[in-house]
Formats: sequence, structure tokens, C-alpha cells
Amino acid sequence: MEAKWKVDSIEYLRAVLDTSFTQEETSETIVPDAYPDMAAIVDVEGNITLRSKEAGAGRLSVSGAIAVSVVYLPEGEEGLRSLELSIPFTAGHDWAEISDNTEAIVTVRLGSIDARMINSRKVLVRADVLVEAKGYEPASMTCTTALEDAAEAGLHVRREEIEQSFVSGVREKTFALSDEFPLPAGRPPIGQILKSRIRLSADDVKNVGNKLIFKGEAKIHVLYTAQNTPEPHALDLVANFSQIMELEGDGEHATYEISLMLTNVYIETGMTESGAIGVELHMVAQAIEKKSRTIPYISDAYSTKFDLDTRQIEHTLESLDPEELLYAEVRETIDLGGPVLRVINSSAYTGRVQITQEGGKLVLRTSVFCSVIYVTDTGRLAGLTRRFEAKTELDQRPNRTYTASGHPTGEAQIMLTPNGLELRLGITFTVWPCRKLRFTAIGGVSWDETAPRDLASLPSVVVFHAEGGESLWQLARRYCSTEEQIAAANGLGEDAVPYPGQLFIIPKAR
Repeated sequence: MEAKWKVDSIEYLRAVLDTSFTQEETSETIVPDAYPDMAAIVDVEGNITLRSKEAGAGRLSVSGAIAVSVVYLPEGEEGLRSLELSIPFTAGHDWAEISDNTEAIVTVRLGSIDARMINSRKVLVRADVLVEAKGYEPASMTCTTALEDAAEAGLHVRREEIEQSFVSGVREKTFALSDEFPLPAGRPPIGQILKSRIRLSADDVKNVGNKLIFKGEAKIHVLYTAQNTPEPHALDLVANFSQIMELEGDGEHATYEISLMLTNVYIETGMTESGAIGVELHMVAQAIEKKSRTIPYISDAYSTKFDLDTRQIEHTLESLDPEELLYAEVRETIDLGGPVLRVINSSAYTGRVQITQEGGKLVLRTSVFCSVIYVTDTGRLAGLTRRFEAKTELDQRPNRTYTASGHPTGEAQIMLTPNGLELRLGITFTVWPCRKLRFTAIGGVSWDETAPRDLASLPSVVVFHAEGGESLWQLARRYCSTEEQIAAANGLGEDAVPYPGQLFIIPKAR
């Protein structure tokens, strides 16, 4: 005879992809005829916009463009000039588990960018496009939670629980942000924007019913020229936004991880007589919804009346540990062979995070690319780019996998030294641990009704000295009793744990 079970179906999103990869893009461009020849490249900056992401048939494809500004010293002129170009890209990652049902969360950023002169009229730009991608698919699992009509067959089951934190939903929303910024008092009017840098962040995330409300800001850094001043001027702007994202169902007891990507950028100058700057940013917000739950299951079963045939099922799930933030500092001295008069501007990029195991620790490393525009002690504008490494450590915990991303904590601090510069830059590593949950559950029980156990041959009471490491359940199973009867006969609670040498009176099941 087969036992009848009550079964729960567990729905969730299964991670089929969690990775990062880089792709190098290069482009040659010609200095327009109306521009003077290049004497030297001073700096290069880039903003990435995401155009599309597609997942299916074992492949993730991402496309977009890099808006590049090459800042250079022109021959025969004072000050700086900027050469603008757009580099389109398409990056892909092959992975067998990606299907048409995969919902992808993608962020794309620059891991590094540099430019060099081929000659005074031609420039080669090289950029590392860093793609960080996660993909999820609907999945389900069934677990037995209780037996029906167990008493008639003398059946007893052991119920256990396991805690899981899982991804329950993926959402996204496109939106635009427009703002106008007057030039601060005392700032000269803008001649040409040499470069811009845009950094997006989201915070203050909360859900109300079936709506997710999040706030954020766009930090916009602009370097520009002004009339009659050969040195460029820096301007930092902040545009705030608040958005509502519709959820499928109630987001109560959920947490959300928000990532933001630019899809288009417009920056205009001279909008008013005072020289206001107009900014229009198009963005996509991608949200990962996470929840926690308790999964009940039947781990064991026995009968006081029949010998059982049990079918066991091995289950494997992933459970998300809380993300961890780790910090590192890059502190380097840059020897330029002489003093620097002042620093004009700087920028920094971080590459892909590599995780290695060293001496029982997980070591996280990332390359850091820093560029600086400065004025030499002779009054000449110059630029440099250097590569450094940032690293930190994490205690490795068993049965876990880790992914991580690294970002500059803020702007670089650059101090003058007698022979150059000292650079200090904080790096924040965000680490996502994922734990494997493995458990064995009873999936089915059957017995032969024509062959009951011979209970008359068993003693009515057994006196037993516990050896330790046993449970009341194990004693009950071994001696054809129940946890309740053993606990009552020995004046114990049902959750008591036998200690070595403890004397037990174990009555036969009635």
C-alpha cells in the first residue's frame, strides 16, 4: 500500500547565470580638418550607454555604445581641446543554461580606457567593456509535508525545516531625468565641454503594496574650457530622482537590489544668458526582488505496524546570504621627476574582480586605472594614466560560492610631493555569497498490508543506557516506540537530547 501525502509546491527563480566578463574595443579616429594638430593626449574619458540585452539559446548578448572624449593639447594653441567619438559594441557570453525564459540583469561599465596618437591627425582609443550579468528562470520544487491517515498504519514522520533566501522576482523600468543647472556665481561661462562623467546610484528603496519606490541621484562631473583662461574648470552637479516601479503581487517582506544603467545622455550648454547647463539622462532601472521563507519537509518515517519501503529524494537549492561590503585603499606615489604646480582633474576606473583562495582566505583583487591632469612647475598642462591594484580579504565559509564587484568609493585624493604626486583612492568591494542547501526528504512510503510486524515478540519495555549522539526519534524508531511515549515515561520534554550514560525506559508503542 502507498501512503498518501500532503505536498507543497515551492516556486522560485533559479539562478542560471552569475558572471562578469570583459571585451576589448578599439577605434581609430581622424582629427577633423577644422581642428588643429594634436601635440599630446592629456586625458580620455568615456560614458557607456546600454542599448539592448537579449538572452536565449545558450547565449547572452549585450549591445551599447561608449561616448568617448579625448582631451589633448593642440599644436600652436594654449589650453586644451576635446575630440568626441562614439564606439559601438556588442558583447556576448555563451552558457548552456541560458534559454528564452531567462530574465537577465545586466550592468555595463568601463574597466579601463586609454588613447594614443598614431600621428598628429589620427588617434587610437582602446576600452575594456566590463559586463556584469545575472540571469534567472522560473523553477519549482515539491516537498512532502504531512501524511494522511497515518494512524491506521502506525506511521510516524519526522518533520524538519530549512531556511532559504531566494530571488522571487525581476523587474525593470525605463525613465528619463531632465534638469537645468545655472553656473555657480563667479564661474566663467562655458566655452567647450572637454569631458563629462556620470555616476548613478539608488538608495532609500521601499515597497508599498504592489509598488516599489526608490530614490537616487546622478552625479555629473564636467570639465570645460572658458575664454581667456588656458586651464580648464571642473564642475560637479547632482540631479536627484524618485521613481515608482510596479510589482507583480505584494512585495511585503521582500528586499530589493537596484542597478541603474544609462541608455542615452544629452548635455547642452548656453541654455540661458547666464550659461546654464541642461542635462537629460535616459536610464533603465533593474530590480532583483529577494525573499526568505521556511521550507518544511519530511526527513524520515517508520511504522510500528509494518516494515516500510521508503523513497528518498535529494534536493539542492541555493540560498542567498546577505551581501557584504569590504574596503581597500590604493595609496601610491607617482614619481614624475620634479614638482607639480597643481592638479586640475582626475578619474578612476576599476576592472573585473578576481577571487582566489590563499591560505584559507578569499583574496579579492581588481585593477584600478587612474588618470590625472596636472600643471607642471613650468606651467605646462600634462596628463598621466597609471594602473594599480586594490585587494582585500574575506574569511571563506564552507559550502558557498562568491561573486563580487569593485567600485571607487569616491573621488581620488591627490597630494603634491617634491617629485610628483601621491594618490589615495578608496575601493568598495560588494560581495554576494551564495550557499548550497542540500537535504534529503522522503518522497514516498509503501508497505505490504499482508505482512504486519510481529509486535507480540517484542518486549513491552526496554531499559537502555544512551550512548550519546542519539535523539528520541532514533530511539523510538529502533525500539518500536514513539517520541511522545519515551518523553512521558522518562519525564522529559519532546525536544530533549539524551546524554551519554542516561538511563531510558522505552515502552513499546500501544
